[in-house]
Amino acid sequence: MADVHDEILRRLDRIESRDEIRQLISKYSLALDMRDMAAMAGLFLPDVKVGKDSYGREALRDWLDQTMRQQFD
Repeated sequence: MADVHDEILRRLDRIESRDEIRQLISKYSLALDMRDMAAMAGLFLPDVKVGKDSYGREALRDWLDQTMRQQFD
């Protein structure tokens, strides 16, 4: 009985993980379409590494904002 219970828990975890990945993809796409760099940066870990020497969501937001603006200059 424990094996069945463990298998159900593994399958449920897999389903929930896939759903979280789908949500992340949707949120990323929406943030990109709206050019909402704060929302996009919020999808990353708080200590995300940006370039060689910068860390954090604020640094990522600034980098994304600068990168997106350069496309139109």
